[in-house]
Amino acid sequence: MTKKSNTPGLGPDELHNLLKVCSEKLPDSAQEDSNQQKAELLQDILSEPLTMEACTTGLTEELTSLCTVSGLLSGETIGNLLKNPKTNISIVKKIKDINKEASSSSKTKVQHDIANAIYYATIAHALVYHGKRITEFTYDELEQSFSAFSKIKWISSDLSELYKKAGCLCRDRRSTHDK
Repeated sequence: MTKKSNTPGLGPDELHNLLKVCSEKLPDSAQEDSNQQKAELLQDILSEPLTMEACTTGLTEELTSLCTVSGLLSGETIGNLLKNPKTNISIVKKIKDINKEASSSSKTKVQHDIANAIYYATIAHALVYHGKRITEFTYDELEQSFSAFSKIKWISSDLSELYKKAGCLCRDRRSTHDK
């Protein structure tokens, strides 16, 4: 009784080579593609204007009106709001809340990572530009997170710098609180 070959046209050596190629680890290009995808998505989100609805949800009518009249909600992009030292802290907190929710409800790892990057950027912004900690994380925990985010390749240089500055502030405040 002869066995029929399940690999028509392939001899043992050819089959061995095929299996060897298939079992090899994927090149770093797969990781690079993921990083590129994250960098592009992050840039897309930072380039979007913060919607009036997102900003005003939960605000009183008077505060919404004041923000509109003063130009605080003039369609600035999320990236510009995070870079601008004059961005109102309530808007920064709103961006933080939006991305905290986006992180927990994200359907993919890429979406989760992007939401976390922006979430931590808002915390860094509040520390650097307003001298406020808008989270319950300790300064030690924040310093570790900011250090990690500042080293990620797909994070823009603007955000990396913001993370680094915030990390230094955390280190200073941690040592002050330890004394």
